[in-house]
Amino acid sequence: MRHPDFPELAWLSDDCLRVGVVVPPSNPVVEPELDALLGDDIILYSARLPRHTGLTLKQRNELYLPAYADALDSLEGIQAACGYIAMTGPTYQFGVEGDRELCRELSERFDLPVRTASLAIHDALTSLGINRIHLVSPYPGWLTEQTAAYWSNAGINVVAVDHLLGEGEEFRAYEMETDEVVGHLRAVDPEPDCALLLTGTGMVSIASIYQMGHRLRVPILSSNLCGAWWILRECGQRPGSGLYQRIAPAHLPAHTASGRDSKRP
Repeated sequence: MRHPDFPELAWLSDDCLRVGVVVPPSNPVVEPELDALLGDDIILYSARLPRHTGLTLKQRNELYLPAYADALDSLEGIQAACGYIAMTGPTYQFGVEGDRELCRELSERFDLPVRTASLAIHDALTSLGINRIHLVSPYPGWLTEQTAAYWSNAGINVVAVDHLLGEGEEFRAYEMETDEVVGHLRAVDPEPDCALLLTGTGMVSIASIYQMGHRLRVPILSSNLCGAWWILRECGQRPGSGLYQRIAPAHLPAHTASGRDSKRP
């Protein structure tokens, strides 16, 4: 059943797919950015992780990890095509192999493909054939170090690291605005043959990447952009929204009819 006159009812279409998304408790960015990228034929169903007050970011990250399974379990019954854990920080400490093992265990437990945002970024870099990144981090120093180590140990050369936090700040990714991110991107001069990576699912990125276009002459990746790319791939190579189709050619691997991803020139 289709409703061509009412796009708001696209979710009732027979060919519409459902995706389960696990989201940090106070993150205001994940669902709007993914929804803007995926198109009307993919519907997001999100589960929020528990909120922990009075704890440091490091302590909260430790508590989020065992909650991933419970969050995915709460989405049981929606017949999801895949499950996406929209987080990077907690899994950076394990390295890419530990991240991959976590996703494998969750995939087997829930009988559907599961990816963290960090592993989706790794998948995109691998499909692009890129092994050099310029890292832009909204994290405090200790987590930025874990992030850089995650990529270095995965065989990705971190050629530069830019910090978005000011002195004494622990975390404010959720408070950043597009103009601030764009202003930083305009000041960056990345090395050739690398990708510029905006890490963190809570930092606004999609409007920023769209505004930048191909000015930097290298792909600009973000956690949510790579998450959308992975979801579309798992949903049978769906084309994504008009916005996704405007952004993707300059920054992401192209999906192909064979199901393989082609590298950008």
